[in-house]
Amino acid sequence: MVTMDVANKTIIKKSIINKKDIGQITHKKVLVTGATGFLGSHLTENLVLNGYKVRALVYERDYLSNRLGNSVEKVRGDITDPDSIESAMHDIDVVFHCAAVTQNNISWKIHFDTNIKGTENVLNAALKNKVSKLVHISSVIVYGYSLSHINNIFVEDSPYSSELEPMAYYMCSKLQSEKLVFKYFHNFGLPITVMRLGILYGSRHDRSVNRGLAQIGKMRFIIGTGYNHLPYTYITNAVDCLVKASIISNSIGQAFNVVDSPPITVREFMTKNMVITGNRYKLISVPSKILYSLANIMEKHNSMMSNPIPPRLSRYTINRATRDIIYDTTKAKNQLGWEPVVSFDEGLKKTFDI
Repeated sequence: MVTMDVANKTIIKKSIINKKDIGQITHKKVLVTGATGFLGSHLTENLVLNGYKVRALVYERDYLSNRLGNSVEKVRGDITDPDSIESAMHDIDVVFHCAAVTQNNISWKIHFDTNIKGTENVLNAALKNKVSKLVHISSVIVYGYSLSHINNIFVEDSPYSSELEPMAYYMCSKLQSEKLVFKYFHNFGLPITVMRLGILYGSRHDRSVNRGLAQIGKMRFIIGTGYNHLPYTYITNAVDCLVKASIISNSIGQAFNVVDSPPITVREFMTKNMVITGNRYKLISVPSKILYSLANIMEKHNSMMSNPIPPRLSRYTINRATRDIIYDTTKAKNQLGWEPVVSFDEGLKKTFDI
């Protein structure tokens, strides 16, 4: 089934689900934290189309009304408030925990309060309300960017990152929150599933495909050569995998990589972006060595000024942008029956509504 939101020009599709699983869906009531965010809003729309009874945790009750009308129960709350999240989780079967700080240039306090303490609040509420499954949205960034693995391929059993730069706030907070989730599984038996997503792009978030170090006129500067592969993932493909993970019983206690394939380089991504949008610019590579020197200066200045917000350019942002890693998704394909059905070209066209 396909539906069109005319006002937002957004095509929403049902996830591809086996008929035998439909009965498991229609009677379930789910809670989506971060329902007003990029991922959360797309997920909420998909769940409604698939027959779920959806409760959305939002800051403002009317935020989702333009897209979903009265088909979603909107509850005002915040994961940093234990009482509001506990109340929102009453009589819920499945929780999709999407709420998170996703940008690095935000203070560590906010990262800690939201990504770590907020996740702990969600876990405690899930335990108290005895939910049947909690799907936690993590990130492939938890692996870090060490190139010591065979062929630079990361699978779900690959170790967590041990390279935490002082200003890698996002990576550190996502890593600690994921460890908390598995702690609640092993120590308290909370039924959890961890989904490690790549770099999401798609409609309502077209700025995600325009990233670069800087742009001057028709010149766009990129970190490094741009021939490295990054884990680009179209939003609909990611959402489809989340929905499948919420159904499959053998996903409990498991982590899954969710990244589109085949892998795309930074230059391929930006070049195709130009072709589709017609916005022409010249890609200028800035050597990492030069940027590392500048990053050291900016980090030291940041520390001297006691600035709680990391500079835009840091060793972490350079390493993240220049990693050349393949994230294996065999496990999601075999255990969840997932395939990224939206191709790279199609995903970019949908992103820009072309």
